[in-house]
Amino acid sequence: MTPPLIGLTSHPSSAGGSAADQAPAQAAYVRAVADAGGLPLILPLGLPSTALRGIYDRLDGILLSGGGDLQPSTYGVTTSAALVDVDPQRDALELTLARWALEDGKPVLGICRGQQVLNVAAGGTLLPDIASARPEALDHRGAARAPHAPGHDVQVEADSYLAKLGTPTSLEVNSSHHQAVDRLARGWRVSAVAPDGIVEAIEAPGHPFALAVQWHPERLGGRADAAALFATFVQITSPD
Repeated sequence: MTPPLIGLTSHPSSAGGSAADQAPAQAAYVRAVADAGGLPLILPLGLPSTALRGIYDRLDGILLSGGGDLQPSTYGVTTSAALVDVDPQRDALELTLARWALEDGKPVLGICRGQQVLNVAAGGTLLPDIASARPEALDHRGAARAPHAPGHDVQVEADSYLAKLGTPTSLEVNSSHHQAVDRLARGWRVSAVAPDGIVEAIEAPGHPFALAVQWHPERLGGRADAAALFATFVQITSPD
């Protein structure tokens, strides 16, 4: 198998701290893709559209990584909820990449924020802040937990593509987010939910590979379900 070139979206240096603070999080995505046999390429912010398109055309797949909040204007909402690390430049780059990948049938995997980007790119909306919109919800942010520590269970739909990858229909996940899918984009389906009803995974039937999870499989240390997700993504993106 020729190793596929996988574009990884990057964190701005201001996202939650310095560039050095973001390095471990970025490294986890790089390691997960490389361990699965892919060639990770971190995509910088601020590229002119022609340069971005030129790089995109050479990529075999795209991984939309976690990070700060999408600005509410990208999904037609105004809110007074406290937002974290909003970066319009990153929003523009990732929404552009997501829309291209969905239109072209290029494999795309979303993780945490990446799930939200895919839903917005396809026409869906978000809950700007889970705690404000649904006070009864679980603690999805998990600020006091270690990055790899499970925070709650999710139920995976048995007939979903996610389940067909070998993901158990019930598993513990290390979600770390305060925004979530609200109105699901047309043509997509929910493939996993938390006990409180918050959407934890989505997929686009009919697309070669358009899948997103709200938790962080790259931080799970090669757990079988996490490894299978990255392995399948890399296999599907292979140019062979």
